[in-house]
Amino acid sequence: MWSVVVTVRTGDKERESGVSTGNFSVAYFLSHFHSDHYSGLGPSWCRGLVFCSAPTARLVSSVLSVPPQLVVSLDIGVRITVDGWGVTAVDANHCPGAVQFLFASTGSKAKRYVHTGDFHYTESMTRDPNLLEFVRADAVFLDTTYCNPKFTFPSREDSVDYIVNAIKRVKEESSVSGERVLCLIATYAVGKEKILLEVAQRCGCSIHVDSRKMKILTLLGFGGKNSVFTEDATGTDVHVLGWNLLGETLPYFQPNFVKLKEIMMERGYAKAVGFVPTGWMYETKKEGFAVRVKDSLEIHLVPYSEHSSYNELRDYVKFCTQRV
Repeated sequence: MWSVVVTVRTGDKERESGVSTGNFSVAYFLSHFHSDHYSGLGPSWCRGLVFCSAPTARLVSSVLSVPPQLVVSLDIGVRITVDGWGVTAVDANHCPGAVQFLFASTGSKAKRYVHTGDFHYTESMTRDPNLLEFVRADAVFLDTTYCNPKFTFPSREDSVDYIVNAIKRVKEESSVSGERVLCLIATYAVGKEKILLEVAQRCGCSIHVDSRKMKILTLLGFGGKNSVFTEDATGTDVHVLGWNLLGETLPYFQPNFVKLKEIMMERGYAKAVGFVPTGWMYETKKEGFAVRVKDSLEIHLVPYSEHSSYNELRDYVKFCTQRV
């Protein structure tokens, strides 16, 4: 049997509290709430404590039904001690609740490790006091999703502008013709919220989501009765759609116009415009963003990524390996 000692700093004082882990000999650290990372977690989970951010902890307990006594919520920037290792969670700028983990051992052979999880580098990370302590760490476990020179994207702001302006154009054309047009934005269960919030604010509309998505948005602090999101599909022409329903994204995009037409007709529209925001969609040799068209159906491929591009990865590694 062993225990976890959680160290919380408040001003100049330090408080320690023991958290019993029973007979567990392994601690688990979940960087964010994406299915390729939380596979295996569920109501029957019994292998050990799962450490994650507060937003992720709410999702793990409420959506996956992992026993709450096995989920440990970490405050951003607050160092805890787990079996002799200092652990600090810092923002990963990926999806809501995503964090990087900083691990530091103690003693004469102390080691420091950075585990980015899925992350999107931003220059502000170079000013994070916790990350600054880990410059020239012994190892960096890096998110290499786009570690290839061909993956150099437009800024996320430019990609959001593209979606917002396209929806504005559709709404203007619709008001002139009198024909309603269905706008569909493909997202994961968690992720792309920045796009949805920008569309709602700048296009002056609410956004339809299904009940599962609303539950997740509410747990993250975005949903609820007074939010921009609604479960009433008739109250807005902008709807959120599950990932891959508009087409398969790998190894290259294959549009599913049959499914898009089916959704369009089920919801009472004669025209539909879809948006697939992902870094895999960027075609560097072409001007502008790619659009697939068939009859009254359009699918826009928007290079919006919540991972780091190749150049951003280079900048992050330079920061982590700089001489101090």
